Amino acid sequence: MPGQYPKPVSAHIYRNDSKGGQVVFTDVTDEVAPALKNIGLVCDALVSDYDNDGWPDLVLAGEWMPVTFLKNTGGKFENITASTGIANHTGWWTSLAAGDFDNDGDMDYIAGNLGTKTPFSRQASKNPSPFTQKTSTITTATMLSFLFTCLRVWIRWKEENIPRICAMMPSAR
Repeated sequence: MPGQYPKPVSAHIYRNDSKGGQVVFTDVTDEVAPALKNIGLVCDALVSDYDNDGWPDLVLAGEWMPVTFLKNTGGKFENITASTGIANHTGWWTSLAAGDFDNDGDMDYIAGNLGTKTPFSRQASKNPSPFTQKTSTITTATMLSFLFTCLRVWIRWKEENIPRICAMMPSAR
């Protein structure tokens, strides 16, 4: 939604109804996943059977939202994030990866987040910023001001450090 960042938006599920070479996709979100209405700013999605019941579920990552789990209950998706124990872990989640990383037979997940290894921390005591406010109180102007500040810091860091890094690693050019 242009000009409305970070207001949540809807995600959609499209059914492939193509026949005879005619490509047709039908939006079936209201029928199969009404929980996707105003779900948030989704950046990544995985289709994964996280509960091993034979039905493909959805795992979503996004900005200003928790990693979100939608359970497939026979062709309809239900948001069960509240029961996962991580519903209060909102962040700038940008990526997801799935695998049985601990070899115990069930699916494990890695979620990439902006996190605390950045100068733009969510910890108010370290670095006050719009991150310390609830998203419902952040205005578009405040958010854009913050993003421009981030951009200016990144450009300044890049201008100061990239030449030095390239000098140390000439093959990286």
